Amino acid sequence: MSEKLVIPELRFVEFEGDWQYKQLDSFTEKIQDGTHFSPELIPNGTRKYITSKNIRNGILDLSELDYISQEAHEKIYSRCNVKYSDVLLTKDGAGTGNLCINYLKEEFSLLSSVAFIRANDKVSTNFFIYQLLLSPEGQKEILRSIAGQAITRITLTKLRNFNFCIPKLPEQQKIASFLTSIDERIRLLRDKKAQLQQYKKGIMQQLFSQELRFKPDHPASEGKKENNYPDWEEKRLGEILKVGSGKDYKHLNEGEIPVLGTGGVMIYVNDFLYEGESVCIGRKGTIDHPMFISGKFWTVDTLFYTHSFNQVIPYFVYLLFQMINWKKHNEASGVPSLSKATIEKLTVLIPCQAEQQKIASFLSAIDDAISHVTDQITQTEHFKKGLLQKMFV
Repeated sequence: MSEKLVIPELRFVEFEGDWQYKQLDSFTEKIQDGTHFSPELIPNGTRKYITSKNIRNGILDLSELDYISQEAHEKIYSRCNVKYSDVLLTKDGAGTGNLCINYLKEEFSLLSSVAFIRANDKVSTNFFIYQLLLSPEGQKEILRSIAGQAITRITLTKLRNFNFCIPKLPEQQKIASFLTSIDERIRLLRDKKAQLQQYKKGIMQQLFSQELRFKPDHPASEGKKENNYPDWEEKRLGEILKVGSGKDYKHLNEGEIPVLGTGGVMIYVNDFLYEGESVCIGRKGTIDHPMFISGKFWTVDTLFYTHSFNQVIPYFVYLLFQMINWKKHNEASGVPSLSKATIEKLTVLIPCQAEQQKIASFLSAIDDAISHVTDQITQTEHFKKGLLQKMFV
């Protein structure tokens, strides 16, 4: 009886032979966590101080940074000398198991909640180890090693003892290069989506402040130098729409009609609460994330929907709701809450319907572009996930 080869389902054709089981510390040069003694944070410090809040899956997030002095950094760095392209992994607290590649070429310090992993470049690469840890086999090792409930953690000993089946260095390099190119594609798509969102935000501020206004399509009448839409009128939201309450859906059977909560679609049922175009806004919990919906739908108790629109286009209302600081109108000290009365009393400036249509058409085109890029990101991430399942054992 022949011995079964240990090889992945999907493999580059130029490689052959078994993969070998090895402990992580046998193909790494160093696995080390950051300082266990928190240094003084200095707003104008010279060195970045990276903690678990900066480690997202696949991203070294520098949007919120702490800094320390050069003197404190040198003490930490003498033990924990993280370098460019090392793998960073959250080993303690919220986000335990998150990992990314360090793309900073400068020296910085780590807190003990983050460890770095550096490959022994004679037998492995950082980028292969990163993809290996993202693979189902890597995630199993991470989940199996997490201890604690209130505060989760992975010890360095468990991390060093992770057991993986790996190929020789040339095949590792080929796999890492291929998967990294897909990560780069995802990064570029995310950047494109962020740019579109920023562009839309800027345009909306200009349109709703009336700094930027559309012109009517038809020419100016005789004797008028310019042809403009009428001035925007101040109205209460209660004058232009009605607010409906969500209801319990548990008595309904499974179907094809979405049940919406503040986080989006929860389940599909066989009956509807409202049919048509509507804008939903949270009654309790997430109150600042309006949603546009069209067709038959049901909303739960924590989500309002709008209906009976009077001289306003529902999609324009959706855009208008995005410009309202809903948290400013929060009525609760605990979980954020809104009431129908509060919503209907709010005063807003409304253009004529023709100008509403121009604004809605222009911004919905940007929303469509954002939605298209979001779909591309989802598809590429799904493709990458499938590869990770088939390219590792």
